[in-house]
Amino acid sequence: MQAKWSPGTRLPARDAVAAVIDELPVLPGGRYSVALGLEADAPDVSATLSFALLCADEYGWLQLHRRSDADDEVLLVDPDQANGTRRVTHLDILEPIDE
Repeated sequence: MQAKWSPGTRLPARDAVAAVIDELPVLPGGRYSVALGLEADAPDVSATLSFALLCADEYGWLQLHRRSDADDEVLLVDPDQANGTRRVTHLDILEPIDE
């Protein structure tokens, strides 16, 4: 994501998810998986991409936000939440962190 967007960029979550799926068409919902007839494993964002985004948030590569005034949101699969999902409206790309 940091190769595609510079640090400090704020993106609507749906646009970011669509861009990642376009770049990685093997993800559920991507061109290859759709062409193979593979069913999506989640109503909005796949468990695979959800896990990657949640890890990126935890590692400080990006921040996931839920703004109350946003027009749109995506549902991430999040097993740490009571209902198993996390609503996200925007994400901010942060500076890369070397560990």
